Amino acid sequence: EAHYGDGVSYSNIVYVTLSTGVGCGVIVNGNLLLGKMGNAHEAGHIVVDFDSELLCGCGGRGHWEAYAGGANLPRLAKHLAEKHGVNSELSRLLQAGGELDAKDIFEYYRRGDYLAKLVIDLYIKATAAGIASVINTYDPEIVIIGGSVFLNNVDILLEPLIPLIRSNIVTEMPIIKPTRLGDDVGLYGALALAVDPPEILLKIQGNTLSNILGYRI
Repeated sequence: EAHYGDGVSYSNIVYVTLSTGVGCGVIVNGNLLLGKMGNAHEAGHIVVDFDSELLCGCGGRGHWEAYAGGANLPRLAKHLAEKHGVNSELSRLLQAGGELDAKDIFEYYRRGDYLAKLVIDLYIKATAAGIASVINTYDPEIVIIGGSVFLNNVDILLEPLIPLIRSNIVTEMPIIKPTRLGDDVGLYGALALAVDPPEILLKIQGNTLSNILGYRI
């Protein structure tokens, strides 16, 4: 995004991916943040509910990714169906042992299914909490959102996210928009890394730029 997308004109950028999992990339004052082991981008493990019964893929409870990772949405749907005793087309499918994925849940949402509505409403709240936390921490000028789950459902997700984020930040509201690079955003990132790798990559403990790029330089 910083090289080829809507972040070109900014020095403080956050990229959020909402896909199978939840991830984040952060540039502050023109510097890519990586952390001592390159894990500064693991925003999906921000805790959005300390009392949650939901397990993230990492084993932690109440993580943003437990609510908004596409791979976790069927588990969230089952949890809500059992907790609230919901009777809907989606809940009956789950009770019958039917398999489904994030795409199916959004399709049920579009059809007005009550359980799917509970799932997506909670997805939106958790994502707003996660993005607000990132904004409060890094004070970006622009937040760009991508990932297959988000990009395939922008019409459902973007509009309700904005006011929830705005009401939970303590800094000036940044621009928030979908990536215009679409599903190719990762390819553009790989190209930027190969053409103009940040020097900070050389300083990551236990890694070298060659290891990260996959070839000797």
